Amino acid sequence: MANSYNWVSKYEPKTCERCNNSHVCTGGSNCECFDVGITAEMLDDLAVKYEDCLCKKCLEALKNP
Repeated sequence: MANSYNWVSKYEPKTCERCNNSHVCTGGSNCECFDVGITAEMLDDLAVKYEDCLCKKCLEALKNP
């Protein structure tokens, strides 16, 4: 299953859906998801629980519980 996130093509300010901290979504291959090493499978799981991007801190916390 492909992830359901709607990638943006430019930098976009967002609020993390998990912790409510603000962060910048860079979309696509520049996304913090890739910096953290989130796999496509993990993104699919996150897409079930969250409708939008999470901040790097939350992604790291979820990757390494």
